Amino acid sequence: MLGLWWIQNKERQKMKRTPLKRKTPLRKYGKSERSKLIKDLDKLFRLVLIKKRGDIDEITGNPGNRLGTFHIMPKGAYPRLRYSERNCLLVNWFPAHFSWHHDNPGHKTYDMVLRRIKELRGDDYVEKLKMQETMADKISMSHLRLLKCVFEKELEEK
Repeated sequence: MLGLWWIQNKERQKMKRTPLKRKTPLRKYGKSERSKLIKDLDKLFRLVLIKKRGDIDEITGNPGNRLGTFHIMPKGAYPRLRYSERNCLLVNWFPAHFSWHHDNPGHKTYDMVLRRIKELRGDDYVEKLKMQETMADKISMSHLRLLKCVFEKELEEK
């Protein structure tokens, strides 16, 4: 009996854990020319909006503290509206941006943001933005390069 236990214990000691190897490699985001260009355009677009609208949170009216570009219609679902000035507001992350994308309708912050968007864009803002999205062309690399030139030109002007 003792001999059998000793043999089994020896076999367990021989077995060593090795890290599991991935069958598919992890994706590397942001490495393509297109994704780098979009990242640059996002930064330029934010600066253009700040130049045009000022350094103020458009939802609360408070001075900007690390303002970000707030897309009313999400840029993932509506990629053609990504650089549309109608679809974007300059806001601080809290409370407006986080609440709009993560809280449910009926939450007081969400309702405050919705009210302010309707004041700024009108009650039919969703229909207008959806119509703009359907009429816009697909965003190609040449379109993105042209946008970069336009944004850089706008930033140079006084």
